[in-house]
Amino acid sequence: MSHGGPVTGFPAPGLPDQNRYIVGHNPKGQSIFLASDKGDHVTIMVEGAAAQNIPYSTASNPVDLTDDQDVKFAMENKYHEIKSPL
Repeated sequence: MSHGGPVTGFPAPGLPDQNRYIVGHNPKGQSIFLASDKGDHVTIMVEGAAAQNIPYSTASNPVDLTDDQDVKFAMENKYHEIKSPL
């Protein structure tokens, strides 16, 4: 396998930045933006041979949206650190 050199960031050079917008609801039930970022969900892998981009993950299936539990989980846990419940 060959690759063009170590991956040091995301996106790769020449590709546009990715923006992630997380929406939720305020106490009145209105839609609001909870957070936005440009790469908090990226991990460099295999000693720089690749990068993974997991913009959303959750701790349960079905997803529990109560009190933004899914958003809190995703912000507090890196995807590669999450253990499968199976």
